[in-house]
Amino acid sequence: MSVKAAMLKPLPRTLVSTTFIACWVLQGCAVKVNRSDLAGRWQMTEASVRLLKSSLANNRRPTVDLHADGTLSADSMPASTFSDIHGSQTRYSGSGKWSVPRVPRTAGFSMVVLEFDKIGKQKPSGLMMQVDKDGAGFYIFAWLDEEGGERLEFHR
Repeated sequence: MSVKAAMLKPLPRTLVSTTFIACWVLQGCAVKVNRSDLAGRWQMTEASVRLLKSSLANNRRPTVDLHADGTLSADSMPASTFSDIHGSQTRYSGSGKWSVPRVPRTAGFSMVVLEFDKIGKQKPSGLMMQVDKDGAGFYIFAWLDEEGGERLEFHR
């Protein structure tokens, strides 16, 4: 068989299917998100509140307001949102700016970056949260510990 004939030979169906799935996973799983999709008030979910029950003793559910002009305000954010300090009663409220950075489609996720000018009495701080979508719409989350483990989710 000539090289030209071999090149024209159909590829096995399993190879085509596997290649299609791999391309779809690498390019199609990221949720495409715009600023207008995320503007609004985000509140920590009940499931996340249960994960942090010891640090949410005052029963104020953490919120993040992402304003259309790119500013943000946050209220009652637990310390574990910003660090690996778990069980702390410390809560932070603050303000700053937010953005939706361009992430390569091959990354498999979209994100929102929260840049706090002030957060409590702390110096400026940043927080990257991933964006995903379910039947109820978009939600944002930060991993509590390692990626793939428990996470803190916020819904509108």
